[in-house]
Amino acid sequence: MKMTYPKLTFVACAFFVMGLLIGCGSSSESTGTAEGEPSAEMEAEPEASTPQVTETTVYCLYDKLSIREDAGRDAKWLAAMNLGEKVTFTGELKEDAAQDNREYAQIRLSDGKVGWAPTNLLLMEGSIAVTLDDVSMYDRPDLLTKNSKGIPRMTIVGMYNGQDDWTEIKGIPQGETWYTAGWTKSPRISDDAEDIAAALMIARAMGEEDADKKKEALESVVNDFSNSVFAVDASEMLVKMASDEGEEMEEEPMEEEGEM
Repeated sequence: MKMTYPKLTFVACAFFVMGLLIGCGSSSESTGTAEGEPSAEMEAEPEASTPQVTETTVYCLYDKLSIREDAGRDAKWLAAMNLGEKVTFTGELKEDAAQDNREYAQIRLSDGKVGWAPTNLLLMEGSIAVTLDDVSMYDRPDLLTKNSKGIPRMTIVGMYNGQDDWTEIKGIPQGETWYTAGWTKSPRISDDAEDIAAALMIARAMGEEDADKKKEALESVVNDFSNSVFAVDASEMLVKMASDEGEEMEEEPMEEEGEM
């Protein structure tokens, strides 16, 4: 009888090799890494880093400063800021070519309104305060550099530098049109919000030509900012106004009675 074991062994080996080849093909298709094709990891590109914009607090140094829709004095008017008002600088800056490249900052008001204002009228660094006494000014933080300038009591100022017990400040005194700036030594100042608001209201009242409007503004300080150190000043101004009005009435000549 003829033996058939060798032929069976050959057939089994053939099936085994075919199984290995089929398995390898399936593995290549499932992983998607056929020769000449990049893998998913190779195709991924690194994401570009986005620069972080830091928002900061800045203050208005000019009363009724206009905020515009774009950088430039000819842009649409949006609102006005008050002297000493705290706003948010978004980090965006622009220059107005029509205005000698004047720099503008994009700011956001407390009500969310966004616009542009010139940086030279903003306190971009530092804090806001109001003087409690008359302040002597120096060109540099040195007692030998005292100048003839000064900032009177009740002036809203920006403080943006410090060195030992010296402070660099600038503000617009009542009646002036531009900044008085320099160094001062240990000034008596207040950063209290009511003191700053009261000082602004009194300054506006003193600029009123209408006596009734001036009286109304001073009474508002006494009633609305009673905790401020300047409420006493407003009260004294009201007393003086009443006294002056009384004197004017006394000086008016009385009409002579006609003869019967």
